[in-house]
Amino acid sequence: MYADDLVLLSASVYHLQLMIDTCLHVLNELDLTINIKKSVCVRFGKRCNSVCSSVSINDSIIPWSNSLKYLGIVFTTGFKMSVDFKSSRSNFFRSFNSIFSKISKADETVIVSLIKSHCIPTLMYGLEALDLNKTLLRRLDNPLFLVFGKMFKTFDKNIVNCCMYYLNTLPLSFEYLIRKASFLAKLKMVENNALSKLYKVCGRGEFVDLYKEMKLDPMSNIVIFKQKVWVRFEELMR
Repeated sequence: MYADDLVLLSASVYHLQLMIDTCLHVLNELDLTINIKKSVCVRFGKRCNSVCSSVSINDSIIPWSNSLKYLGIVFTTGFKMSVDFKSSRSNFFRSFNSIFSKISKADETVIVSLIKSHCIPTLMYGLEALDLNKTLLRRLDNPLFLVFGKMFKTFDKNIVNCCMYYLNTLPLSFEYLIRKASFLAKLKMVENNALSKLYKVCGRGEFVDLYKEMKLDPMSNIVIFKQKVWVRFEELMR
């Protein structure tokens, strides 16, 4: 739960209904209600497309959906949980076009600085907490590549990569690695029993794999990890 957004996870529809009923009981005591119009159910796994029973709130059916939006991130149903970048991509390009239309003749360093502060956050928000596969990482790279291509009037991959490198800008798939490593490192140090257990169950393996991918000792600090990511970007341009 975050603020007034609540997510319930269950292995079965039956237990999901029990969880909802429990929430309703507690919320009634607090004189709070659930907005059925903003509530959806989604399924992940091998049987995500199978017909199943309905789930309800006070006899009102919660619709089954192919996607849900939680904390600004759109998740899509399927064999595995996936992320839909359509909305965040649109916000990214909308922000860029708004900036570029006004200062297209300004120094490139100024434009890139504004892209980093106003555009990239709309696309990268919350992604460090997710495990993105190679396909999603390629989709993540594309918007920034197109923006740099528009700025420098070229869509040659090598030229765009060089422009990004000399303007101190990583492809977003590389930026994702740094943010994820930093996020897991902080989660590792949190003095909270629930979060510590979450890290041990889900985060520790990912943290070790990230450092192995960079051929680093997991005990290395995040500064060394960042340097290694930049070295990998340099190797990509050779």
